[in-house]
Amino acid sequence: MILAISRILLAAGVLLWLPTAAVAAPSETEIEPVKRAVTALIEDERESEHVPGLSLALVDEHGIVWAAGFGYADVEKRVPARAETIYPVGALTMPLTAAAVMQLTEQRAIELDLPIGKYLPEFSLESRFASGAPITPRNLLTHHAGLPAARFKGIWTPQPLTELVASLKDEHAAYPPDHVHDPSDLGYDVLGRLIEVKTGQEFTRAMEERLLAPLGMRASSFARAGVDPALLAASYWRGKKEIEALAARDTPAVGLYSSAIELGRFLTLLLREGEIEGRRVLSARSVAEMLRPQNERVALDLDNRVGLGLRLSGVRLDRADRIAWQSDTSLTGRGRILIAPDQKLGVVVIANSSTGSRLIERVSTRLLETALEARATEPPEPRPHAAAPAVPPPTPDELNGHYAGLLGLIRVTAEEERVRANVLGKTLALEPEPDGRLSVGYRLLGFIPIPIKVLKEVRVQPARIAGRDLLLLHYKDHLYRLADRIEPEPLPEAWRARLGEYEPAERDLLLDLIELHALELRYEEGFLHFYYRLPGWFGLAARVPVKPVSDTELVIQGNGWLMGETIEVVRRGDEERLRYSGYELKRVAR
Repeated sequence: MILAISRILLAAGVLLWLPTAAVAAPSETEIEPVKRAVTALIEDERESEHVPGLSLALVDEHGIVWAAGFGYADVEKRVPARAETIYPVGALTMPLTAAAVMQLTEQRAIELDLPIGKYLPEFSLESRFASGAPITPRNLLTHHAGLPAARFKGIWTPQPLTELVASLKDEHAAYPPDHVHDPSDLGYDVLGRLIEVKTGQEFTRAMEERLLAPLGMRASSFARAGVDPALLAASYWRGKKEIEALAARDTPAVGLYSSAIELGRFLTLLLREGEIEGRRVLSARSVAEMLRPQNERVALDLDNRVGLGLRLSGVRLDRADRIAWQSDTSLTGRGRILIAPDQKLGVVVIANSSTGSRLIERVSTRLLETALEARATEPPEPRPHAAAPAVPPPTPDELNGHYAGLLGLIRVTAEEERVRANVLGKTLALEPEPDGRLSVGYRLLGFIPIPIKVLKEVRVQPARIAGRDLLLLHYKDHLYRLADRIEPEPLPEAWRARLGEYEPAERDLLLDLIELHALELRYEEGFLHFYYRLPGWFGLAARVPVKPVSDTELVIQGNGWLMGETIEVVRRGDEERLRYSGYELKRVAR
């Protein structure tokens, strides 16, 4: 339950990759405008975004085009950030793990669509779903296996993959395979164990010998002990408090230490269809498969498209029809890679602060945009705004009700041509638009309009998809699943007896960073939920709805990341506790 609530903090036929004609490396004259534009953006915004240090690299099929560092890798020691500065790159690890899995397919050691149990008989999950479909390596690579997002307790406590994967037998599946995109670090832990079994090597050694060394990523490592301390950046929580970049337990998902310039070599490998400096590391077929949309038949994914270890939707540039990307939003920093495979360009941007999301997004986008402009020989063809087709205006019955989503419990009330949505303890106005959708606005004290920029581009509509009543969100030409309609239910006596205030039985660094101290299990308006007031002056309050599935188990309601997961009752002597993601909560007040 702990990180299910803290997600609110993070929220406030095969298509072949057809080779293109080789393009000459850009001249200094061509790259100079790119440097000026991106440098100006960083200098204007880095300090205001509370980002101590940032490194970037622009690459093409020939290698590094431009690489640089800005600010400080270590503020206290006044060590400047450079292109060679090493950062813990978090989820940017996943494309490399995916590449290592593809090497196994090339060797015919595994097949992506056979059950993972064929290769790892020790792996199993508890499941309450009737579907007997087995989990496959492809499910794990695309985050469609239905595993819990993570086991948050102990994320910085080393644990052999053999033990971690075997211990998953006590976890419940959140969804059946291919139900919905649900990013899972644990899924990549299972893939890491698969790599160990099929190579006969410990994961870190296998990755260094099979991928990092052939790529020439000599300063990078999957073990912190393998990093030169003089190159390692300090990490900052919210841009100010330095925190120790502890070694991640979930190494195959988030454990790589690397630099912008060395991650750029991996992007060059992809741009060259698996070959670099005369060495074949991946087959062209494997690279094409990593860049192929894998989830077009998953209805609940809507516009979301994923490859193998990469995202394929959500980034739109005028001069590139296809953009593959991945981002890191870990507690120790931020990072993003963008790849334009048809134009043979890639971008890496990494920062050493948890506040860097907005700046990283803007810098990486500007860098790729200006590089595409510099390389272009003629202006792009007009790409008109892809307006969503008009829909019939929703009726009050289609809107009225309660919904469960990434923002917790949402209550929508439609009456007398006024539609209101209560989200995170705040009331938003939903106004009808000519296309039948609803725009979103916020009024302070209920009547003073507050112009929140992001809300201006948001539209909301109800829809029924895959047998579910949903609220959909349109944002920047992309369709997202906002929340699922849920219905009130009577509360079983076993859970009524457990209502009250809870706090973690043990504290650790993660709980201290997210400032989680206490939460309440409440039953209101027919909905059982955990209530938690978010830190900060905005006065936001999260309500995370949960559904009893037995007298000793709850499931977090909704579909997607950190939803569908199980909270269970455990006994410690005479005391009952609630356990979620490894943490135990004890009741301190009724």
